[in-house]
Amino acid sequence: MNKFIKLFLIITSLSIIFVSCTGEANSPTENSPTENPTTGFPKRELKSSILSKINIDNANALFISENQINKSPVSNRQAISGETSSTNSLLSKNKLFKITDDGVIEEIIYTYTNTYTETYEDENGEIKEKEVVEEEIQTETKVPNYIYSLSEQYFIIKFEEDCCLVDKTSGSIYEFTKILSPEKNLLRPKDIYFDSFGNIYFLNSGRIVKIDTSNINNLSYTFITPESDTVYGFEVNSYGDCICYGNYGGSSNRIIKRNGGLYNLPATIQGYWLGLKDIFYYLDADFETYQSSLGPKLKSVKVNADFTVTAEEKYINDAVRWSTGSYSHWNDYKIMTDNRVLLIDKDEGVINEFDNENTEPRVINLDGKKFDKVLDIQQSSNYYYILGKLKGSSQTILFKISLQNDSYTTLFSDDSYDVYMFSVSSEDEISFNALRMEDGKKVIGNVDNNGQVSIVEANTNIETVCLKKLN
Repeated sequence: MNKFIKLFLIITSLSIIFVSCTGEANSPTENSPTENPTTGFPKRELKSSILSKINIDNANALFISENQINKSPVSNRQAISGETSSTNSLLSKNKLFKITDDGVIEEIIYTYTNTYTETYEDENGEIKEKEVVEEEIQTETKVPNYIYSLSEQYFIIKFEEDCCLVDKTSGSIYEFTKILSPEKNLLRPKDIYFDSFGNIYFLNSGRIVKIDTSNINNLSYTFITPESDTVYGFEVNSYGDCICYGNYGGSSNRIIKRNGGLYNLPATIQGYWLGLKDIFYYLDADFETYQSSLGPKLKSVKVNADFTVTAEEKYINDAVRWSTGSYSHWNDYKIMTDNRVLLIDKDEGVINEFDNENTEPRVINLDGKKFDKVLDIQQSSNYYYILGKLKGSSQTILFKISLQNDSYTTLFSDDSYDVYMFSVSSEDEISFNALRMEDGKKVIGNVDNNGQVSIVEANTNIETVCLKKLN
């Protein structure tokens, strides 16, 4: 019996406990004092139960997977007690796992810090109270939906009911969940941003939220957009200036300066992004553009140190202007280095280099290869990776492309895997979830930076919802 099946059986034998980051526990801990049957003391009342840590020791990657139990159907309670049922059932929910440095899959264990008010009788017979704080280890308390890798220090786990900020080294959890939860950044692939000061930005109810992390144990937030604005998408530079698009008709298209000031942008924006040197760019399809059929104009906006704005129109050649058959770049993936900005079309995988200190904007051609669909794009320190399907093929292909000279190789070039999902570290180590073609099994595996593949787990029912490297 392989490791994953053993783990699966252990998991399904546990009772399901639902506790939110700030919710109350359902039962006393093992350390609860025994009441004196005569006096009725000591007694405990739970004041709070806070998720304070997850066990990510020795973790190389995290993934979320949905466990499905579709057998002669025994509930978790029945499985523990040995009861059976004649009614078929299907239980499924997301669970959080880690892949250790040794290539072992383990379920994540949650540590809660419980605070109690304990009422007791002292040696003089007087009734007194004291606060008691204890840690409690639990499993299956939360249902994870997504993992956001935020920075070298932190990642965010989005649970069904809340979110938590997690330290990548210690696993310690800092709550902003009781504040607000991130929502989809509709016009960009990335939902959460951070600036050079560690502040976190995301959308909530159509407004941009800024989480101040200067006091990590007491996170605070502000809405930085005007109350009247509805924002659909945004990006943030290292200083905390934002470019945002919103409201039908573009009335919320603005630069939001780090000092709270505003700078309005045209209603005719057809795409925007953060470029080099903290400068924002956008494509403007104004009336003159439509009249002349020249395509959109490329414009830049820079917020200066004194909070004034420098706006310019940039040169853009026809090849880049019309490379996607449309001049909208709403949902492009963005690859950014110290001296280059690439926008990659989410549908056809066309690679546009809009920002390069040495050359004019250009289209990067992978020897004429064209995608029918791009599934994901990720970046390491020296390469970027495109996962997708080429036109005329149903097989996924994973390109590894140099950020230095645009040369490329393909991983799994022998069509041995149909890759669902992958995550890459800064040093080009890859974790992936795929269908293995030789036997039809769904696998979780690793690829080292020399291209060597190793399988961590093979099972007919492993499919990850989310997979993230931690380094």
